[in-house]
Amino acid sequence: MAQCMAAVRDANGSSTAPRDVAHALAAVKRLSAVRVTAERLLETGAGREIKALSKSAANSEVAAAAAAVLAEWKADVGALPSKVGRLDCGL
Repeated sequence: MAQCMAAVRDANGSSTAPRDVAHALAAVKRLSAVRVTAERLLETGAGREIKALSKSAANSEVAAAAAAVLAEWKADVGALPSKVGRLDCGL
């Protein structure tokens, strides 16, 4: 997962050169095969990076692929509350 995320980081804001697009698409495709848990997403920050890629990729095909992965991951873990990991003090 770490190598794929590095490629995603590179792709986010990279040029639209065919080689860069192909590399980004391959990385996103590999990530689509990864089954995630809420804990893993929180540890890695992968969900945030994929969401950013889906919104700001220089190539619409890469953005669409990232959005599809994000949808798959959301289905895997369900809707996470916005304050996951925050301690409930009972107040």
